[in-house]
Amino acid sequence: IELINPKIVKATGKTIDVEGCLSIPHVYGTVQRAQKIVVHYYDREGDEMELVAYDYLARAIQHEIDHLQGILFTEKMIEQIPEEKLESYMEAKHDD
Repeated sequence: IELINPKIVKATGKTIDVEGCLSIPHVYGTVQRAQKIVVHYYDREGDEMELVAYDYLARAIQHEIDHLQGILFTEKMIEQIPEEKLESYMEAKHDD
């Protein structure tokens, strides 16, 4: 997805889930994000667009917009999860 100058104009709901980042290999942790977002942005032709995103896509977009603002997920991390415990953490979360 290409979003030029994205701006979150509305964020609703809260969800906490595990994130990682290619910028910081082998580091994982829980981060609170909005469950639903509305993003205004421009496309390649310079047209103003709007995107509504939920759940995982909303999380990914918020993560990437943070990068544009110089923020890494570790700055928002609630709990770090050691890499060797990540699989068991995720399995336990899905059993709930």
